[in-house]
Amino acid sequence: MPTSTDDPLIGRTIKGFRIESCLGAGGMGAVYLARDEKLARPVALKVMRPELCADPSFVTRFEREAKAAAVLTHPSVITVYGYGTTDEGLTYMALEFVEGRELGKLIKESPRGLPPARIGFLLSQVLAGLEAAHAKNIVHRDLKPANIMVEGSGRDERARILDFGIAKLRDGGEQLTAAGTVIGTAAYMAPEQAQGKEVDHRADLYAVGVILFQLLSGRLPYSGGTVFDVLEKHVSGPIPSLERPDLLAYDPIVRRALAKDPADRYPDAAAFRSAIEAALLPGSSASRVHSPLAVPSTDAFAKTSVIDAPGSGYGPAPGSGYGNAPDTHALGSSPGGAHFTDQVGKTHAALPPPSGSGLAPGAYQPGMTRDFFKGLVGRRIGKLTIEEQLGAGGMGAVFRARNEILGRAVAVKVVHPALAHRADVQRRFLREAQAAFDFIHTNAIATRDCDVTPEGLLYIVQDYSPGESLRAILAREGRLSTGRALGITRQILAALSEAHARGIVHRDLKPSNVMVEANEGGGDWVRVCDFGLAKLLDPDAGEESITGIGEAIGTPHY
Repeated sequence: MPTSTDDPLIGRTIKGFRIESCLGAGGMGAVYLARDEKLARPVALKVMRPELCADPSFVTRFEREAKAAAVLTHPSVITVYGYGTTDEGLTYMALEFVEGRELGKLIKESPRGLPPARIGFLLSQVLAGLEAAHAKNIVHRDLKPANIMVEGSGRDERARILDFGIAKLRDGGEQLTAAGTVIGTAAYMAPEQAQGKEVDHRADLYAVGVILFQLLSGRLPYSGGTVFDVLEKHVSGPIPSLERPDLLAYDPIVRRALAKDPADRYPDAAAFRSAIEAALLPGSSASRVHSPLAVPSTDAFAKTSVIDAPGSGYGPAPGSGYGNAPDTHALGSSPGGAHFTDQVGKTHAALPPPSGSGLAPGAYQPGMTRDFFKGLVGRRIGKLTIEEQLGAGGMGAVFRARNEILGRAVAVKVVHPALAHRADVQRRFLREAQAAFDFIHTNAIATRDCDVTPEGLLYIVQDYSPGESLRAILAREGRLSTGRALGITRQILAALSEAHARGIVHRDLKPSNVMVEANEGGGDWVRVCDFGLAKLLDPDAGEESITGIGEAIGTPHY
């Protein structure tokens, strides 16, 4: 492993990432602890070996790794922030940095195995992450304890899957491995994988079966003097028993997971997960982890948003009783500046428009608020292509966009041009966005990025998915059943509990800031949106208020 004395990358800044130390190295390259200087957060920076960067096949594989992993957004999967190539030709990928320990280290510390309840809790999360990956036709193909990070402790312990580095999309695209090529780690390799055959999601389930055996017993199911000995046992050796009397009850689960024929294994991650929870977490109310797919609400970005995207799931349903708010209006003023009146009738100071914008047809001018935002559709902001405006209000507008590097949809909130050039607004906006980066929870929408363009456009990027707001559900269905209401409330409280433990107060919680989407089982999956954004309207000492003096922050009904 490179050290700080012999690694020339230590101390360097690569595309805004300042490299601090080397976390590890492998066949393709090294992983570094780095700091994103713009967003003031730690990242894990994966850099390919220089001698490989000139090889197109390796570069293609590396880029495919990033794109495959980037489509996954799940609490049990490490997030990919982006990737690129340096001026020197080094290919890199920036990932979420997780402070925790490899599952393999926990196994070494527990030679007789971990407590069954803890095993069930951790593997339930791992299988939830695989469930999300397999739903997108992504197979890990090298799942092992070294690729599972465990962070937190006790009830807050979380398992996170990392390194989908040899994942292969089962549908579409060129095959990156030659026929008969064996990829993976021998101790956790499915029989069909060991034979170089085509694999599907059930190879990952086999690997989880090996990990389950190891966590319960403290030993691997198959060992041998050479790698080939181990592979041969995976292919044709008898499935071993857990042997210990206190573990025999779990033998049926292990035997099915380690079946030689993929057809004899659990059909999918959800079925395997249900079996583990039933056996290792009997009577437990442990939260099931589902794919976190929900759309950030646009409503918290303005005091009351105008949302009229047909079929988007945003905004009030017809006859809901939730009236649309008036637009933000630009008033005439002296040349080169504009006064702005928001929905509550407050007039803001004259501010210069963005200079030389080029983000819309012509620079922003007084009275052109609607045209300015409309003109952003189809334009490029950094690596984002704006596709559709979803709503607008006093603070700005919300768009659906596509991250062209990662190939996924995101929600982009653009600050009103009259506010974006205020230094206090920029400071507050970036500060609150940076705080939001550190808050990751199953029941909360994640904030991914924020920036100010050279033209002065201020924006924030969050997760996107075609969910439906609780506001729209209530408008359509009226009173909910007691069971459904309690289920939604429980998930909201789970997010608030974690936020409050971190000193984060939402300050504008309401139905339009709660997104609901069907989970894998057909139930409600709830995500709270816009933590911290309400505070953007409220200044700290010494800063000018965006709102009028004494004006309340939030929504009166709530």
